[in-house]
Amino acid sequence: MKKVLIFVFTPTYGGPHNQVNRLCQPLREQHYESVLCVHQDFEPKWEHHFHQLGVRVLKYDFKRLRFNSFVKNNYQYLSTFFKDVRALETLIREEKPDVVQVCGLLNIQAVLAAKRAGIPVVWQLLSTFSPPPMRFVYGQLVKRWANSIMSTGSLVAHKHYLQGNTLERTFPFYPPVETSRFVAATDKKLAARQFFAIPEDAIVIGTVGNRNRQKSHDQFVQIAKQVLSRTKKDVYFVIVGAITPSYQPTYATLVEQFIKDNKLENRIKLFQSTIPVDTILSGFDAFLLSSMAEGVPTVLLEAMSIGVPIVSTDVGAIPEIVRESVNGFLYRFGQNEKAAELILQLIDDQKLRQAMSRTNAGDAKTKFDTEICSEVHKKAYDFALAHQAA
Repeated sequence: MKKVLIFVFTPTYGGPHNQVNRLCQPLREQHYESVLCVHQDFEPKWEHHFHQLGVRVLKYDFKRLRFNSFVKNNYQYLSTFFKDVRALETLIREEKPDVVQVCGLLNIQAVLAAKRAGIPVVWQLLSTFSPPPMRFVYGQLVKRWANSIMSTGSLVAHKHYLQGNTLERTFPFYPPVETSRFVAATDKKLAARQFFAIPEDAIVIGTVGNRNRQKSHDQFVQIAKQVLSRTKKDVYFVIVGAITPSYQPTYATLVEQFIKDNKLENRIKLFQSTIPVDTILSGFDAFLLSSMAEGVPTVLLEAMSIGVPIVSTDVGAIPEIVRESVNGFLYRFGQNEKAAELILQLIDDQKLRQAMSRTNAGDAKTKFDTEICSEVHKKAYDFALAHQAA
């Protein structure tokens, strides 16, 4: 059994944690066990959850690059950088993993620590949130230091300026989806509508995602306002997501106050998730993703698995999975007028929604199932080990 030490820098449960959650058992069956190293502020409930899955959880006070108040927030990151590298090298030598997996582009302390300890690195590129100049600079480090590279879709690799021979050790993947669980069901739809306090026969346009800058819920509510002003049908918009404390004051101004100022409280609803995600998604007639940057968000694939049509910004690798007018629509970030028109088209055309629903459910089973994702991870780990040995 080979050990993979996985570094996840964000304290909020998200895509990388979800990968471990979904893949730990399939990878164990392929002779890889996971040890998860997380931020010290990681929520205790999720730590307990991973322990129940048999995944060891280590906590460390990661210092992260931040884009808000750049100088103030990153002084500590820079001042403790080499100390953190040495501490993580000690941790790696104590754990003796066969492979180190680093989730995300910017926080390279674990990459350097693994190289110093002589352990092969699998470097995951998960989104296009970093600006292009930074993606270019760090992309050169990825080329130099990663034994194998994983990117959420091929487009994300290209947007980090990975070309030529580097692509030979690049393994595009899509987040894992439990397609046997994420299926449409009438009882789940009814439960979601009760949770939302929305009539069963109304049309619901929803999104699921943490309340942070990247998800751009301020754009979501602006699009919702345009749609609601142009339709007489019984339409509601729903945002479900955990609060990000550092962003909450901005969120309150850009999103919550916008809803109040426009007297849309009865039509745009915000929730924190207290029921299963598959139940929430079952209550949607369409999924609107307004993100300014992404790789491929897991929840988008989960919505597709349930059979929900997609309207999304064309960021990250999303154009690889959303086929225009076939299983959804794409628009450029900031083109809210176009997004509103696309949503109105879905609202007015039930047959189109049904056709997209069937296509999405079929795509999810053949392209995004957990077993498919675990195979790609194993190939990346095996390649990293062989590359290091060579």
